[in-house]
Amino acid sequence: MTGRTQPGGPLTGTAGARGISDVDLAPSAARAGTDMILVTGSEGSTRAVYRALEDAVSAGTIDHARLVASYRRITALKASLR
Repeated sequence: MTGRTQPGGPLTGTAGARGISDVDLAPSAARAGTDMILVTGSEGSTRAVYRALEDAVSAGTIDHARLVASYRRITALKASLR
């Protein structure tokens, strides 16, 4: 499921949908503009998704600036909720 929390706000995504592994889905979701990728399961699965995102940045398939922009939107939303 994907949806905006507010106009211009971060997107949230559910990994593991339709039998696609979190590791495979996360880079695709990030490229599509998802800001927050929600991963359920173990610490190991969360680490694997993080590594997959790092690897995608290293390989040039995700622009580092896109992740920085996502981070800024998430922290702005967090600050607005205080």
